[in-house]
This record gives sequence, C-alpha cells and structure tokens, in this order.
Amino acid sequence: MIYEYPEDIENFACIAGDCPDTCCAGWEVDLDEDTCALYRETAGPFGDRLRAAIHEEDGYTFFPLTEENRCPFLDKRGLCEIYRELGPTSLSVTCDEYPRYYLQVGDYEQIDMSLSCMEYARIYFASERRTLHRMQDEMISDEDCDETRLLAILDLRDRILDILQSGEGSFDSRFQKTLELCGMTAAETDPALQERMERAEILDERWEGKLALVRSYLEEEKNVPAAVSDIKGLPGDTDRWLTKTAVYFFFRYMIDAYYDEDKSRLGRLVSRSIRYTVLLLAAEVHKRNGEAAFDQDDFVEMIHLISRQIEHCEENVDLLKDAGL
Repeated sequence: MIYEYPEDIENFACIAGDCPDTCCAGWEVDLDEDTCALYRETAGPFGDRLRAAIHEEDGYTFFPLTEENRCPFLDKRGLCEIYRELGPTSLSVTCDEYPRYYLQVGDYEQIDMSLSCMEYARIYFASERRTLHRMQDEMISDEDCDETRLLAILDLRDRILDILQSGEGSFDSRFQKTLELCGMTAAETDPALQERMERAEILDERWEGKLALVRSYLEEEKNVPAAVSDIKGLPGDTDRWLTKTAVYFFFRYMIDAYYDEDKSRLGRLVSRSIRYTVLLLAAEVHKRNGEAAFDQDDFVEMIHLISRQIEHCEENVDLLKDAGL
C-alpha cells in the first residue's frame, strides 16, 4: 500500500480546550457500531449518562447536540468527558480521526486534514508551500483498481499543484490554467453563484451572516471584477492565501475524479469554492472600510467556516460539482 500525505500534518496536535471553535460544538457526533457497543456496556453512573444520550434515527446512531449546540459530553472547559473517564481508545471513529481523513483507491491511500479545524488551518497557512510525502508498506488491497486511470489523475493533480505553487504570474492566471486542465471553459456569474450557495444546507448558523454579507456586497458593488488583482482593498497576502486554498481543494478532491463521470465536476467544485472565498474576502474587507486590517488570522477564521459549510455535507459538495442549476 502506498500512502501519500502533506508534510504539515505531522505538526498538528489538537489544542482541546484552547481551541477557539471546538469541533465538539455545532455537529452531532456519529457513533460507529463498536463505539456504540462500548458505551452501552459501560458500567456505573457515567455509563448511564452515555446510554441516555445515544439516539437512533434513520439508521444512524449519534449524540444529539444540547440546547447550547454542544456535544453532551463537552465540559465547560471545552474538554471531552468521555476521553477523561474512559481514555483515548473510547472515542468514536469520527472523534478520533477528525480533522484527519483517509481516502483509498486500490493500493493507494490519501491522507490529509480538513481546514474546518482552525488549528490545522493556522498551521497550513503558516507554511509557504505544500510538500507531499509518500511511504509504502507490504499491505495489499483486495479492491479492484484501474491503475492507469488512477495514475493519470494523480499526475494531473501534481501538475496542477506545480502550476499553482510556481509563483509565475498572478494567481488569476495560474488558477485559470488549472481550471482549463480540468475542462472548465467558463464560470457562472457571481449572482448565480450566490444563488447556488443560498440553496446549500446551512451547517453552521454563522454561515447565514456570511451569506447575507456577500449578498449585500454584490448588491452594492454590482459588477465585482473577475480578476482578484482588480478588487480594491484586498490584503497583500491575498495571492498566497488563495494559492494555498486552491492547492488544498485540488489535493483534497482530485481523487474524486477517479469515481466521477468527468474531471469538470472537480473543476466546478474548486472554481466555485475559490470564487466564493474571493467574494467573502472582498466583502469582509469592504465592510471594514479601511478601519481595521484583514490579516492571516482573519483569513484562517473565514476559511475554516467555508470549509465547515462546504465540505461536511455530501449534498453541498455535489451542489458545487453539478453543472445544472
């Protein structure tokens, strides 16, 4: 088995109670079969609490959120009571792996982390270039795989990452080249993109405010320049931030092209994600009207919310991939 992963994930460690936006709030906690069995068999008062919190609906088992929109086992300090009472091996697969994810095709496995985690996003945007590492072991998958197709997709991904990270020309020119390689010929208008984003499922109540901010910005500005470099007032690091964001989305989702009907679906997802990032960034800067600088910490906070909204719902991902309205 070949494993490929970005170098920077080795620098990640959960900061638990110090996290400014804990992953234990806002999302219901899915329970896998083994973890659920462990919780149901736990003795004592804490076991009683676990069993009382388990909820089943439509074939899924999970912990519903409290009225405060938090996991019922997240204490006031932002720490996990299950971890404290039963140890690290007691966590569900969802809790144990996040923000990591693993995607396997045949004898190849891609490992990465999600920008929806603010601590990982901070680490990611602190580096200049994404460097990929590979390792191999003796394991062999029993999954059928078209190796020629897989290698072609990975080669295209590497070519795209090289273009984006080359630093040659503007972000606009580099990004356009990558979209053309994915079969993208034209982008939709900003109002059409806004309408699409408004149809997505809301995963975080803060997202409604971001939608409203972009909506107001589009109504006020009327014709937002297509080129990022022509939008007034953007910070000097915008080129690097957008480059890093595009690199993240291409690495994360290129592997989907192995199963999707065509790579233009990938192109639409990345194009719409990046353009909406640009619109939200421009709207945030416009709202400040020069009174306060927009820095990298602000961008990390913004992009982690975009990632939460887009990436943690398959229907939202498909909405951005689809060609139709």
